[in-house]
Amino acid sequence: MKLVSLDTHIQNKGLYIGCRQILLDFALSNIAYDYPVDPKALEKAREWSAEEIVAKISGLTKTRHHSICLGGGEPLLQVDNLKTFLEQKLETPLYLETNGTLPKHLDEIKDMVDLFALSLKPQFIKEFIESLLLLKDKNVFVRLVSSRETTPKSVETYAKMIAEVNKDIVLIIEPLRECKEPMPLQAMAE
Repeated sequence: MKLVSLDTHIQNKGLYIGCRQILLDFALSNIAYDYPVDPKALEKAREWSAEEIVAKISGLTKTRHHSICLGGGEPLLQVDNLKTFLEQKLETPLYLETNGTLPKHLDEIKDMVDLFALSLKPQFIKEFIESLLLLKDKNVFVRLVSSRETTPKSVETYAKMIAEVNKDIVLIIEPLRECKEPMPLQAMAE
């Protein structure tokens, strides 16, 4: 798998913010990142075999971790290599962060992962709903990164869409710095 890095980190977004995780920071992405990515870090990305990843994780798990985070770019772009890694049956829970744009790939691995963060990308609603339906009975939450263009009406629409799939799925609204009024958006989602 092509990774930018593989190391311990503290989760800085979503439902598990503040948790110590082992991050497999995937290098490839099929859409623009929500946050700026250091181009120098992407240039240093390299291929890792499943065996190399497991060996590195074994060294890191001497310290307790909440989960192994499959994040960064879009892990599902490397689904075949990801499956090979997921077949290793690690003891630490696996947590997938995905942009929800590749439901067919998600379907291939959904039963091999414990926790899911599904980012809602408004330009990919059809794919998002397909992905959410695949995960409706899994341990999943939805992240919506809000910007100046995010309206209370759109958040209300997204919240209703999610509730129609499963009313217990948590929606986290994550404001970018440029989002001036995140509180009304959060109120609309309740």
